[in-house]
Amino acid sequence: MIDVGPDPAKGRRRQQMRSGFPTRKEAEQAMRELLAVVEQGTYVARSVLTVGEFLDEWLVTLKPRLRETTWYGSSVAVRRLAAQIGAVKLQALTPLEIERV
Repeated sequence: MIDVGPDPAKGRRRQQMRSGFPTRKEAEQAMRELLAVVEQGTYVARSVLTVGEFLDEWLVTLKPRLRETTWYGSSVAVRRLAAQIGAVKLQALTPLEIERV
């Protein structure tokens, strides 16, 4: 188990555990790679958030800053995106899927 830093929202300790390696050597290599990512400050925790959920949250935060007509146009565009790729997990989204849309 490796400490990956405090949770930015709650300040609690976060730990990452990985398993299922065929050999001890591979497990140690994966641990070194994870430690390097954590030390570089580029570690990103896994998320189950979908593209559609992210876009819905984004629209809510955007609404107070936009005129009603601009927000409406944005919401129409977001609904089109969500219909095509809304079920995809945000962290699994690839550039190819974005280009297809």
